Amino acid sequence: MRQNNSALTRSFLALFIANAINGILLPLGNSILSALIGKYIGKTELAVFGMVLPMIMLATSVNSLFTMGLIPVAARHIGNKQEDKASSVFSISLITTLVISVVMTCIPLFFAPWIADMLTSKTAEDAEQIRQLCVICLRMLSCTIVLTTVDAILTSALLIDNGKMLVTVGSIAMILSRLGFALLYLLVLNGGLAGTVAAFPVSLVVKILILLLYFRRKQRVFHFTLQGEKVKELKEVILCGLPQAIQIFTTFAKSITFNKLLLDTIGTSAVAAFTISGSFDQLLTGFSISAMTTTAALCGMLYNEEQQATLKDLLKTALIVSGITITIVGAPLLLFAEPAAWLFLEGGEGEVLPMAAWFIRCTVIMLIMHTLCSVMSGIYIGLRRYMVNYITELLRNLVFLLAVMIPGVLLAKETGFGLGLAGNNVLALITVFVVIPLLFPKMLPLDGTPAAALPPGSAERSDDGGDV
Repeated sequence: MRQNNSALTRSFLALFIANAINGILLPLGNSILSALIGKYIGKTELAVFGMVLPMIMLATSVNSLFTMGLIPVAARHIGNKQEDKASSVFSISLITTLVISVVMTCIPLFFAPWIADMLTSKTAEDAEQIRQLCVICLRMLSCTIVLTTVDAILTSALLIDNGKMLVTVGSIAMILSRLGFALLYLLVLNGGLAGTVAAFPVSLVVKILILLLYFRRKQRVFHFTLQGEKVKELKEVILCGLPQAIQIFTTFAKSITFNKLLLDTIGTSAVAAFTISGSFDQLLTGFSISAMTTTAALCGMLYNEEQQATLKDLLKTALIVSGITITIVGAPLLLFAEPAAWLFLEGGEGEVLPMAAWFIRCTVIMLIMHTLCSVMSGIYIGLRRYMVNYITELLRNLVFLLAVMIPGVLLAKETGFGLGLAGNNVLALITVFVVIPLLFPKMLPLDGTPAAALPPGSAERSDDGGDV
């Protein structure tokens, strides 16, 4: 390996860890809240929380087009010393996401009963109680859509402009305030589910106030501006953010689909078990998204600065760092799945515990493979191979998943469901690392050619066009 590979590794590690910490802390707060609900309220309320939260996160995933796309696009402009364009990208992304999030907030607020009917099953035990709780929680959590959007845009900007420490402090403050408010409501006021989920908006306000301290810095890249080529910049942000949005969208779409499937075929206990494993899924998915965004940002910079690292070096570094990290973090869950599941249950909940432990182990195996696939997705984004990336994201996050898991749960109940979780990414690995490179060998210049020698628009890359 060349001498500059150590610098490449350090750069990847710094951005990967910052992205991962932020990606982990948000679902960690959700996991803590799930555990408190399961421990102090009951498995029915835990199942309701597991059904409602994905719906709210699904609404916010629309804005991930801009929050995720902002990182590689702004990083590319900063690499080109075009800070005015980076500020323009930030500003138009913020305005657009705010408008969209206000519209998305109205959906659960005004159509909660209809959404609750869609999420629940009339044949399930305690069907009416579950439906009423869903309506209350949907309306309570609707206000978090705007707050989550502002948080995500500010976080993306700060991660690029040396604001990693501020993001970390804000995220920790969010978790502590969420935990503190929920504990106060549950243990002191003896409250129920509706008041507990109010910890979401309160904690988000705390984090946003901390992130806004960034704008007191005199030396900063991002300023709010109404100047620049708005339509062109917005299009580039959307193109870069779409793969991550597909991953997030399908993650929560599958949660909604599988919750209803489990409710109809097995019962409330299976939904509660899936909610528990889903908490760890969200937690570890932060590493997968971090692997994608970090690889995309560095790949974009390498093609715009006079670096001598090759894509092969970047791919190897990304696979090693992200693969080792997700394996180390996931190993304790593989070994201690039962104690991890027990944290969410009052008195063990005998019928839920073994299912939850099985789902947790299968989820960890799935996410190790998923993270490796996300590295390649980051390379595609950095090279602007958008169409191929969209196809592979849909295949590995939706098509393969449904094709394996729906027959699995219908044929073998919870056993088939878990095997489907663990096994569907085998197809994704084969597709991303074998099928795509064989079908499109010129798409990835991994032959050792320095990346800087192939800038956008060069003759060697004239087949790119940013659309392939």
